[in-house]
Amino acid sequence: TAVAITFDDGDISVQKYIIPLLERMKLPATFFINTAYLNNLKPGYWFNIFSHIQADNDLSSKYLTRELKEIASTLRHTNDQEYYRNKYMIIEKLGELLNDRIQFYIPENFLGEIDPELFEIGLHGHEHQRFSMMTKEWQRNNLLENIKQLSRFKAYKPVFAIQCLESEKNPLTV
Repeated sequence: TAVAITFDDGDISVQKYIIPLLERMKLPATFFINTAYLNNLKPGYWFNIFSHIQADNDLSSKYLTRELKEIASTLRHTNDQEYYRNKYMIIEKLGELLNDRIQFYIPENFLGEIDPELFEIGLHGHEHQRFSMMTKEWQRNNLLENIKQLSRFKAYKPVFAIQCLESEKNPLTV
């Protein structure tokens, strides 16, 4: 029997809870990291930003419009590439409201501290977007930037994790 333990995105909970627990138990795991959000250079991707605005009473009363709710609902399931590429940025621009309120992702220096004997760092794209909704050029550049940033770390392995939604008809091409 074999099991692979993996975590996507590089959420701050990896540093706070997951790695200390796995280290105590001496369980290996792979962490697939989105590098655009390290050190809060970008506050996060649209789904995280929307979720936190929705959960914050002050922000939701000011910014959570019917249009924003519709955009968030549609982005998750649309097969319309043009719609996706035009609308996700509307929500991501609101991420500036969260910069001082929350840290979504692990800091870059933490990746250098990960024990390469126990853990691996893999690719999950520079930005966390639905790859099938993006142009081939965007896909390629996004993955190349992810490789460039992660290949500096001892725990890096050239493995790419992608989630394919059942509703996505366009295959990933990089």
